[in-house]
Amino acid sequence: MKFLLFVGYPRSGHSIVGACLDAHPNCIISSELDVLKLVMEGATHKRLYQAIFNNSVTSSSKRMSDQYNFTIPGQGKYTELEVIGDKKGGRTAWVLRDHPQMLEHLANIVAPDELVLMHVVRNPFDNIARMSLRDEKPLRISAEEYFRRCEAISWLKTVPPVMLEMAQEELLEQPEVELRKLCEGLGIAEDEDWLRLCADIIWIEPHRSRFDVRWTHGVYDYVRHRMEGYPWLGGYRYFETWSAGKGWHN
Repeated sequence: MKFLLFVGYPRSGHSIVGACLDAHPNCIISSELDVLKLVMEGATHKRLYQAIFNNSVTSSSKRMSDQYNFTIPGQGKYTELEVIGDKKGGRTAWVLRDHPQMLEHLANIVAPDELVLMHVVRNPFDNIARMSLRDEKPLRISAEEYFRRCEAISWLKTVPPVMLEMAQEELLEQPEVELRKLCEGLGIAEDEDWLRLCADIIWIEPHRSRFDVRWTHGVYDYVRHRMEGYPWLGGYRYFETWSAGKGWHN
């Protein structure tokens, strides 16, 4: 069995990926449980897994908001469990950056299960803008927080756990293709009914939050410069847009 730990950034697309996986007949994924906090508190294998199960069963309200509804039939239950994990990407990256030994602690608890990391990426300009709006912080502060998480991801790419990666824009444009890739990476069945149910809740085009805020030249240049240090951000630009069937274009 695999243990899946989400790492990355808030408002990047982790929620929809976690919701889809939790509905898969071979997966249980908790929402915002924060397993690293439980690890810090000394949780045993049994307590950790029970907390994930309980959260998955009762987290339907956490998968809904005024804007989004990520509830999918099948969440909170399974037929044959092959993947278990927690969706708490933003905080997880912070903790692992500051306490890298936590990764080893978690691996020891979930052993002999295989630890796998899940990294969902979104256009940094959209991601930073959304973080700024949600937290009511200046864009520069949100940008600095975003790239501190990128530093954590860069380090995580050098350590043993396998890291699966997905672009939010690609998931929204071709959900079945991307979810099939995810199933392959996790070694679980490409359940056709599950793929159809997930595709039904996924939008065709992402919201371009970058246009909802005012960028100064200084913050824009800072983001463009910092993006150059992280290869997984290499395909993103401010003035490019994503649309179904075309991908990134001017």
